[in-house]
Amino acid sequence: MSVELAGDLSVTYQRGAGEVRPDRVVASAGRGEELRLSGVLNAVRGSYQLRIADVYARRFTVRDGTVEFVGTPRLDPNLNLTGQYRVRTANGNPLDILVRVTGTLREPRVRLTSDFEPPISESELVSYLIFGRPRPSRSRPARAARSRRSAWVRASPCWAA
Repeated sequence: MSVELAGDLSVTYQRGAGEVRPDRVVASAGRGEELRLSGVLNAVRGSYQLRIADVYARRFTVRDGTVEFVGTPRLDPNLNLTGQYRVRTANGNPLDILVRVTGTLREPRVRLTSDFEPPISESELVSYLIFGRPRPSRSRPARAARSRRSAWVRASPCWAA
């Protein structure tokens, strides 16, 4: 038996909801076989709740993405999704934090980025998500000590190739 999905579909999942548009998604199963899906679901709109250390949760708006089913018996599609969450910087400017989800459903990879220039590190972006502001800057003595340690590591002969 084989069924092709068509038209926009509403989906609900544990941490969000959205609308997807199938691109030749076919569900098939032979007698006594597991269901297999093949094709691509294109994200039209939606939201995703990103949980941080099971304490904080932020709802990202899905900007774009695809979920590609490759016809394997295990439901483990390839993911390529981008979500956005807006915060404000200390001076009131908008900062869009982007979450990129790649990999597969069973082994997703999550990366935080932003469109901000100069680039902001993932740890700073996590701070914005949790506290609504960047990490406090280190004191001048701590920066100086860190700089001395870095110079020692660069000069140490055991680090030479």
